[in-house]
Amino acid sequence: MYNVSEKTQKGMSSKRDTISAAYTATFIANNDKFPSLSHREHCAVSSNQIEKIGLTLGQQIRILRTTTDGTKLALYTIKDVHDDGEYSEDTVLVGYKDQNDLWERLRLPMGEHCFEGKIDVQATAEGFDDDKARENSEFIEHLTDDGQNTGLIVIAPHGGNIERHTDDQAQYVYDELLLLSPYRVSTWICKGFNKEEDGGAFNRWHITSIDISENSFPKLKTVYRRGFEYAVAFHGFSDEEHPMSICIGGITNDKKLKEDIKMEIESKNAGIKVYMDKECPRNINGDNVKNIVNRLSTNALQIEQTKEVRDKSKSRLIVADAVVKVIGPKITV
Repeated sequence: MYNVSEKTQKGMSSKRDTISAAYTATFIANNDKFPSLSHREHCAVSSNQIEKIGLTLGQQIRILRTTTDGTKLALYTIKDVHDDGEYSEDTVLVGYKDQNDLWERLRLPMGEHCFEGKIDVQATAEGFDDDKARENSEFIEHLTDDGQNTGLIVIAPHGGNIERHTDDQAQYVYDELLLLSPYRVSTWICKGFNKEEDGGAFNRWHITSIDISENSFPKLKTVYRRGFEYAVAFHGFSDEEHPMSICIGGITNDKKLKEDIKMEIESKNAGIKVYMDKECPRNINGDNVKNIVNRLSTNALQIEQTKEVRDKSKSRLIVADAVVKVIGPKITV
């Protein structure tokens, strides 16, 4: 274990005010040791490594790989432990669906499956505002909360350049509802950037919602067990077959909630096709109990939107405003 020196920091693509411990490891791309390793965001470590880095199964880590063009890094979730002796205790197994995943996330050349690198236990940068995070291709979290609110929390886990404009929508809902219901709305927003590569923010920082660990996001952890009356998550997806469409999902006790939001959006006649739950064109309906929005409330909504909806200011505000108009009057605590 060692602290990253100032000189080492400058050689990394992530430069943070607060630098946590980093650990040297051997990384092997392996997608058949465990079923979880067929996922491009998953990895497996030894129990000795988990103890050494001070984390637990399910938390996020950064994997750093040094190249001739600088350090490449990506955020991964620890999904399994390998302790059967097939690999050394300092080996990390890196998951992937196909070889292109390894290139997109870590710039590992085609045909290569092993490299030396580092584990960094700090998922988000601390002490950075949006401008500094953008300049340094970083990943940050923001929490707006009064310490007591249990009404509504609006989240955008993939803001910044990961799923563009989802953070803008979360902020819009907060700003509008704060005028109507002071101290009854909170936000948790993550923003990721990567100025080096087109689409690189998604490749570097995206963590699937069912994998997000509150223990890796210090600000999220402060509200994780609050028990909000409502929770809404804004997300984005790409689908050439279903442009200008959204999916309203999540697990909610309020059975009219989704239908009311759908009707509000459709009343604007903006050409937005609204799907709900199992109608959604892909498996993005947010109905997994492990989804972070479902863990925050028993009335949870996940709103997935195509790039076409999010890129147009009018359409993305119609979606956000529907949340304001439908959920605002429902908040009772």
